[in-house]
Amino acid sequence: RDYLLGRGLRAEVLREAGVGVAEAGVGLDAGVLKRRSLAGRVIIPIGERAVLGWVSRDYTGRAERPYLYSRGMTRDRLYNDGALAVSTDRPVYVVEGVLDALALWPDAVAVFGKPLEAHVEPLVRAKRPVVFVLDGDAWQEGWAWGMKLRFLGQRSGSVRLEARVDPDEVDRVA
Repeated sequence: RDYLLGRGLRAEVLREAGVGVAEAGVGLDAGVLKRRSLAGRVIIPIGERAVLGWVSRDYTGRAERPYLYSRGMTRDRLYNDGALAVSTDRPVYVVEGVLDALALWPDAVAVFGKPLEAHVEPLVRAKRPVVFVLDGDAWQEGWAWGMKLRFLGQRSGSVRLEARVDPDEVDRVA
């Protein structure tokens, strides 16, 4: 809890998103016990109506790989894609990671790294403006994706963060 709240994530958002923590034990992958331990990790389920997979983030600072994904999970999906169906003039933010999306909840989708061509169609169909808020080191990429969506008819743009700044590190103004 300290790790998540220290990143500025609100407890009610974590509950709503079904976020959990594995303090000890062996992990589950699609309901099957695996030898890969998820101890010391935050677990974020992926999927709105049914769990399609999960992302885990090490909170101990000791893991060789900070992020782990469930077997078979591909990067061509969007985390919290239901936000795209909300008809409003309030923008949806496209961010790299799920913790960034949780920081901007419920108005963000995560691309699990960098945007892909597979993300273009759902973002163009979004019923609200789309704003790319990639990590500070990727602002030019965010700008290019925003321009691409504009060219395709979507209201879109980007935000330039300072170098080495992630979206979940910026104070959100309501």
